[in-house]
Parts: sequence; structure tokens; C-alpha cells
Amino acid sequence: AHTTPEAVEAIVTTENVIGYLPMAMAKGKNLTVLKVDEVLPTAINVHQGKYKMVSPFGIVWKGELSGLADSFYKFIKGKEGQAIVIEFGVIPSELL
Repeated sequence: AHTTPEAVEAIVTTENVIGYLPMAMAKGKNLTVLKVDEVLPTAINVHQGKYKMVSPFGIVWKGELSGLADSFYKFIKGKEGQAIVIEFGVIPSELL
């Protein structure tokens, strides 16, 4: 698979397969998340440094933010946006 959506599709539709995905992409797909060193990748385990198999993800842009882009950025950095991010298995850098 060359993209994350292709990897998700391959893992979901192929028997006896193991794959590597962002937790947010595994949510709702009826997949079994494997432990690493007997530790599940929960927000608490990542935050406490118990689960070490993490991949940084960033939001990038060019130039100054304005309009909807600025509103979106402010939303995802706010309390409600952070709750949604965490709900989908993404750990904000402030928690690491």
C-alpha cells in the first residue's frame, strides 16, 4: 500500500494480516490493536512514556493563516477541538 487509506483497506479486507496505522485510522474498523511490550497505545500510556511506538504528526501551512484556515486552527487548538482529536486516538503534543 502506498497511502494510509490503501493500507486500511488492505488490512480490513485481508485475512491474517498485520499492518501499521495511525490509531485514528483504525477507529471504527473492527480491527484488533496489538500491544507492544504488553502495553496498549492508550493516551495515558503514551503520555506516561509506557507506549513508545509513536509517530509525530504535524499541521503545516505556508504564509499567514486567515479566514477559515485561521478559524480551523483556533478550533483544533481549543478545548472542543482537542477533545475531538483525543477521541480519535491522536495525542496532542502538549500531553507528551
